[in-house]
Amino acid sequence: MTKALEPQKDQTRLAAIQTVFTPEECLQLIAEFTPQLEPALVEDLDLPESVGIRKSSAVFVFPSKSTNWVFERLGNAAIKINDAIYGFEVSQFREGFQFTRYEVGEY
Repeated sequence: MTKALEPQKDQTRLAAIQTVFTPEECLQLIAEFTPQLEPALVEDLDLPESVGIRKSSAVFVFPSKSTNWVFERLGNAAIKINDAIYGFEVSQFREGFQFTRYEVGEY
């Protein structure tokens, strides 16, 4: 017996979830991560080479005792969007994310 293929979900669509974090939580995250910001680099380039391509500040954030709640919230949001639109096999969000600040005129 041959199993029928399920229709593929549209993997080109963009999606968003409103209010993953409250305004107060956003301020908390900004306060926590801003002191850790450093000039953002383009992968495999040093700062002088990166400046003409990318001008901003960033820090990579990884799961820890103080950020586990952030990863849980992001993971739930990612799974919700994935299940509704994309259909990939996803179980968790644990890779880290980049917190970036752009000032006026930065890119």
